[in-house]
Amino acid sequence: MEAVYYAARANLQRLLRQHPDWTRPQLAQATGMSVSWVDKWKKRLLNAPKDDEQVLRGLSRASSASTRSTGGGSGAGDPG
Repeated sequence: MEAVYYAARANLQRLLRQHPDWTRPQLAQATGMSVSWVDKWKKRLLNAPKDDEQVLRGLSRASSASTRSTGGGSGAGDPG
C-alpha cells in the first residue's frame, strides 16, 4: 500500500510543477485524493528541496515515545 501513496505523492509533485496555477480541488481530482490530503502534501513538497525524493516517502508512523531514552536511573533525580 505504501507504493500507492508514494506514487500519489510523486504524481502531485509532478502536477505542481506542470500546473502551478491549478487550484486545490483540481489537484485533488487529478490525484484522486482529498483536498485536505493535497493541502498537507503540497505544503510538504513545496517546503522540501526541489530534488529531494526523501519527502515522497512520508513521515514515520512510529511512536516518538518508543524512541525516548529513560536514562536508566531510578527516577529519583540527581544524587547530588
